Amino acid sequence: MAIQPGSELLHVEGADFAGTIPRGIHFISVFSCAVVRGGKQVEESKRLIAFLQSDTATKVMINSGMEPLASKWNFQARISFPMVDTIPASL
Repeated sequence: MAIQPGSELLHVEGADFAGTIPRGIHFISVFSCAVVRGGKQVEESKRLIAFLQSDTATKVMINSGMEPLASKWNFQARISFPMVDTIPASL
């Protein structure tokens, strides 16, 4: 028996996925992305961010056992590109 993120178990040959643990004790991992001031691939970064918000990427996330943020909290995702000078030390 294992308690791991579903996305890590769904594609393991021979593993039987029994279900999720109660929502009240879930640990939610949030993945973020940004365009950083001074980056060398700004346009490519913007295209990646736009793709990650697409229906195609959403389907892949769901099929991989992940839950897009927009589906969980009815979050209205917006593409905006504020430039940041530094990455917070907490990251």
